[in-house]
Amino acid sequence: MALIIDEYNSCPTRTRHIWKRLHAQVKNLLKSTGRIWLLEIAWERKVRVSIEIMECVFDSLQALQNVWHAIEYQQRVNTHIPQDSIKQHEDENQWKRAFAKPPSRQSR
Repeated sequence: MALIIDEYNSCPTRTRHIWKRLHAQVKNLLKSTGRIWLLEIAWERKVRVSIEIMECVFDSLQALQNVWHAIEYQQRVNTHIPQDSIKQHEDENQWKRAFAKPPSRQSR
């Protein structure tokens, strides 16, 4: 969770809502396992964290990583269409039209 808070503080303002959602996801994942209170106590008191808690954190972070990759992919798909690819597509279509075979004429 500290990593997420650090990332939140260092990220551009326009993407902070994503980190807020990720922070909420971590808490929800830990709550669903019933171990969030153990983790909070361990962090607050800076005591040694048990393997069970670390496994819980690891599983939660893996799930978060999947969520993050899905968010990143969705943003790329929805907001970014490179102009080069549009131009390339238009150029290919022009080239195909220029060198297309004329329609065949059937003899009458």
